[in-house]
Amino acid sequence: KDSSYHFKINISQIDGRSFLENGEWEIEAELGGRTYPVLVKPDAAYRFQDLSRIFRYEEGKAYVLSFKVGSFADDREELLMTLESSFMTENENWRDKKSGVRDAAIKTVRKITDAAKAPHKGHVLFMTETSNHISGNLKAVYDGLKNSGYVNEYKISVYARNDVEEGLGVKGLMSLSRLIADQDIILVDDYVPVFSYIDPPKGSRLVQLWHASVGFKSVGYSRFGREGSPHPEWSCHRKYTDVFVPHKDMIDVYREVFGIEKEAFKVAGSPRLTGFADQERAKAKADELRTRYPMLKGKNVVLFAPTYRGAGEKDAYYDYSKLDLKRLTSALGEHTLLVIKMHPFITRKIDIPEECRKNVLDMTNYPNINDLYYIADLLITDYSSDYFEFALLRKPVVFYTYDRDTYQLTRGVHRDVKEHAPGKVCDTFEELIDALVNHDYEMEKTEKFADEYGSLLDVDSVGMILKDVFGI
Repeated sequence: KDSSYHFKINISQIDGRSFLENGEWEIEAELGGRTYPVLVKPDAAYRFQDLSRIFRYEEGKAYVLSFKVGSFADDREELLMTLESSFMTENENWRDKKSGVRDAAIKTVRKITDAAKAPHKGHVLFMTETSNHISGNLKAVYDGLKNSGYVNEYKISVYARNDVEEGLGVKGLMSLSRLIADQDIILVDDYVPVFSYIDPPKGSRLVQLWHASVGFKSVGYSRFGREGSPHPEWSCHRKYTDVFVPHKDMIDVYREVFGIEKEAFKVAGSPRLTGFADQERAKAKADELRTRYPMLKGKNVVLFAPTYRGAGEKDAYYDYSKLDLKRLTSALGEHTLLVIKMHPFITRKIDIPEECRKNVLDMTNYPNINDLYYIADLLITDYSSDYFEFALLRKPVVFYTYDRDTYQLTRGVHRDVKEHAPGKVCDTFEELIDALVNHDYEMEKTEKFADEYGSLLDVDSVGMILKDVFGI
């Protein structure tokens, strides 16, 4: 009735007198000799998780059905609906993990770290496996320790390598394990895959200074059950002894992300924000950037810094077809320079048309995005946490979320973007252009956010962490 159709599926006889095999299935309706894929509006798709069913049979066996969505045609609001069916058996060895490296090598590596019965007192390692340099929170604490009067009391090492992009190999893994086994304190600021396979030395501290504040995209165990989610047992997130977060409101979010108890968390502001709002520092860094990049001189600057799509570092991408640089630079005008800073996981570079090159500067390889906030008049981002520091400067933020419903339904978010973003949310490129042309940034949301979290700019975060971790 009313042009709507209702249907029921008996799962015990979908394929003749049989259940569906393991797989992902598109549901179609055959009406009047034509076949139509079943599409759903986003508000219905958000309820799919509640419709999943587990049918148990025999001992230790179950048939699992779950509904999923994917994107559809660009000009449609509806999403494609699919049904995933899986015959599953009880996994008694769920704590085990296939390493991806030869088992013998992993056993050897574990013996190396296990043999370190007591770490060397005063040995400190600043470590990242996602970049060839340390930056952000890790660099701020490193500089604080280096500049302290106690630096000679420590043997300080740095390990900075993009192991996912470059590959580590067995020799590299064994070398890294020996370095780790020697440490008393290990500080990280991102995902560190090696600790999914080995433990830090007994009695040592593994300190997480997570590189971001709180964005929107789900990471770690907060997206458990989705594609690319961590192993239930073997995740580096389980190994942290200390986690420093900027604000008490973020503890519950990161408890879910890391899957560890509340007692491991400590509130200490954000190290990279120490001195962030200092006017002299801001001017000096802005002048330095304009000298280094002459294109910045005499221009208004719009910073485009979105996050990646995909499950993780290995398959990260951004859909550049959603970004028309010709129209974007035309809307911004001749006196505005568009600075692009893609997420470091995204390896494919953006193609800048010849006619746009005088108005577009790709600074993806610049190491510290916080420096770019000093020269930017406006930030365009999406589900990233970039907005957090930028909004504290009381500058406008526009969220270009061309795939908002699909992203929230498939990747997962901590909070609804439309409801909580401290700035204008644009779901289409047309909306983005209109916002830029009309200067419609919904600044009242940014001001409210800055009022709520602005106190973080006054926290001596580096000092608090140095005192807690190093006793200085």
